[in-house]
Amino acid sequence: MLLSNPLIFDKLYCFLAELPIISSSFSTSISLNDCQNINVKKTKSLSNTYFEESVRLNSSVLLGQYKTFIGAHSYVGEGGYLKQSFIGRYCSIGRRVTIGAGSHEMTNLTTYPGLSKKNPTNPVILENDVWVGDGVVILPGVRVQTGAVIGANSVVTKDVEAFSVIAGAPARHIRYRIDPSLFDFIKTSNWWEYPKDILSETKNLELIDRLHVLKAFPKEKYKKYGTYSLI
Repeated sequence: MLLSNPLIFDKLYCFLAELPIISSSFSTSISLNDCQNINVKKTKSLSNTYFEESVRLNSSVLLGQYKTFIGAHSYVGEGGYLKQSFIGRYCSIGRRVTIGAGSHEMTNLTTYPGLSKKNPTNPVILENDVWVGDGVVILPGVRVQTGAVIGANSVVTKDVEAFSVIAGAPARHIRYRIDPSLFDFIKTSNWWEYPKDILSETKNLELIDRLHVLKAFPKEKYKKYGTYSLI
């Protein structure tokens, strides 16, 4: 089902949050003991997941019950878990990555979720061209800005600056991956709005030359992506 266009993070996430939840899932369940209510269950649901085109989502990725959006040309590796997430365009997400990790009440009688009040959580937002290494955990409410890189096995507890390279548990800033004087030039180029074939034509150019070429393209050449869901 085609839903909407423009890729504006906050506005589109609010739009998705207001859509009704539609149950559409398939599962396999092995009951160990029906009398004791013990079972091992593998469930896959795409009913709350919204895609732009050319998204690659491995079949072993688990999706939480809240709505998730994945932008054009982004991919998620094996063994991932996505919950209440907004992922922009051209994001590279490695294997065994948890986005929107669960949280537990720690100041009451017990940390067990069934005996504690429910903690409200905010969505995780990955803007465009974010690279997330294998085994990363990103906590709820974190915003990772465009062009950032997160090293393997990092635990991300707070917002990440654009073009920042971070790593560790908890993750900390190590360096910027490009000269900060180019940040605004790249952001205002809106290169992720152009068709992939145009971007491919510039891939052998140096960064600054590539930016000048893209800047010269008229906005009329922006790719109009639809947003789709499975019903």
